[in-house]
Amino acid sequence: YFHTNHLVLPGMTGEEQDEEYVSTSSTTRLNVISRWAEAAGDLSKLRRDDLLAPLASHEGKPYSPCRHPEGDVHGFTLGTAVFEAPGRTMRLAKHQPCLGRWMDYDA
Repeated sequence: YFHTNHLVLPGMTGEEQDEEYVSTSSTTRLNVISRWAEAAGDLSKLRRDDLLAPLASHEGKPYSPCRHPEGDVHGFTLGTAVFEAPGRTMRLAKHQPCLGRWMDYDA
């Protein structure tokens, strides 16, 4: 499962959202990650570390999964999290994941 910052589930898409944000920033990130997931094939075989590269991707910039200020776009990725439920672990990055500043935690 992956998440961007807009509502896509049936029954929720009619809820009020910031359409400008959804159409630029959030949808771009969703499309990049969705294409990666389709190309990855059997997602059940992936390990936590396999997810780090697409989360650090700059494809679709300035609204890429790993976002940096660029031109008139001043926002940036505040944090990224990867959860491995069966292993009860999580990996967190403060700010952009491309910087490689990951911290690992066990539940």
